[in-house]
Amino acid sequence: MKAQHTCTRNSGRFGRSCQTLFSFAILLLFFSTAFSIAQATPLSITVTGTDGTPVPNYRWLVEEDKTYNVIPGDTCFNGNTAECQAVNFHKSYMPVIAEGHSSDTMPDLDPTKRYYISVLPDTAGTPSVGHTIGGTKLAAGETNAVITVGISVKSIGYLLFFL
Repeated sequence: MKAQHTCTRNSGRFGRSCQTLFSFAILLLFFSTAFSIAQATPLSITVTGTDGTPVPNYRWLVEEDKTYNVIPGDTCFNGNTAECQAVNFHKSYMPVIAEGHSSDTMPDLDPTKRYYISVLPDTAGTPSVGHTIGGTKLAAGETNAVITVGISVKSIGYLLFFL
C-alpha cells in the first residue's frame, strides 16, 4: 500500500513544498489586493478672481458628493434602478472629508469617489476688493480644480424721503 503524503509539519520533501506553496499563496493574495486598492491622490486647487488674478488666501472645504450622478441620456430603463432618482429617495447628505486654509496641506482623495470643493476667500465681504464664495465639483479620479470667485461688490444704501 502506498503512503499518502499531505502537508504536515514533517521536514520531509512534501513538507517543504507545502511551505513553498503556502508562501506563494500568501504573496499572490497580497499582490492581488495591493494592486486592486485604489491609491489616494493629493488634491490641488487654484483659486482665481473673475478677472483672472490669483486669490492666494482662502478657506476650503472638501465634501464627498453622495448625490445622484446624473448622466445625460442615461435613464432608469437601462436597468440601473439603484441610482435612479425617479424610484429612490432624494440623496443630499455630503459628509465633510477635510477643511482648512490655503496654507494647510490638501487632503488625499479616493479616486473612485466624487467630491465637491467650496472656497471662501479671506477677503470675503470687503467692499471693492473682496471676493465671494466659490466652488466646483470633482468627478471620480479628478485631482486638479480651478475655482473662480466673483468680486464682492457692496453698494452704499440710500434712503429717500418723499415729503
